[in-house]
Amino acid sequence: MANYTFDNMIKAQTDFLPRTTAGVTYEYMITDKLSIGMDALYNQRGQLTTIKFTDEQGAVVGKGETRHEMDYFSIPIKVAYKTDGKLYGFGSVGFMPSYLNKSVAKFSGDFKFPEIYEHEIITTKNFESIDWGGIAELGGGYQTAFGMSIYAGLVYQHSFTKTKGTELNPPSEFQHYGVIASLGVKYALGSRSN
Repeated sequence: MANYTFDNMIKAQTDFLPRTTAGVTYEYMITDKLSIGMDALYNQRGQLTTIKFTDEQGAVVGKGETRHEMDYFSIPIKVAYKTDGKLYGFGSVGFMPSYLNKSVAKFSGDFKFPEIYEHEIITTKNFESIDWGGIAELGGGYQTAFGMSIYAGLVYQHSFTKTKGTELNPPSEFQHYGVIASLGVKYALGSRSN
């Protein structure tokens, strides 16, 4: 989800837009409990914005909806801690630089100017290509046979920087933040020697 700021002629409300994140992870165990790791993710973000257009007296003259989809390549670098046992818990924090691959705005609404709404535009070049952010994760897993484990967790991601859309009309700026529900499988490539 992203927060938008508009000029005073537009009132907007943003909501979470459910999307997908997928990728691979490499984790190096420093000790039996402490590890460092890096992910390579295709990270889909976005927001659903409901906009009310008002006249100078504040009366609503139309409303519309914008579905803004932004797809990033993200590389989180994390430090993690996990508990002992077949059934284990874990937590991690990290830094996540991301590169904007594609940005699309899809418009719909009942505003009186159809050339403004009821269409889709590619907005990739309207925003900075790099997003700097952080992540925090909590979860748990189950250690199975043959060095494999299955795990599930919740990841909170938040941008440190604001993304500005200076070529948009109206100009806007926002920060990404959201929650990812994760599910995965881990496989141990080798055992750590003590």
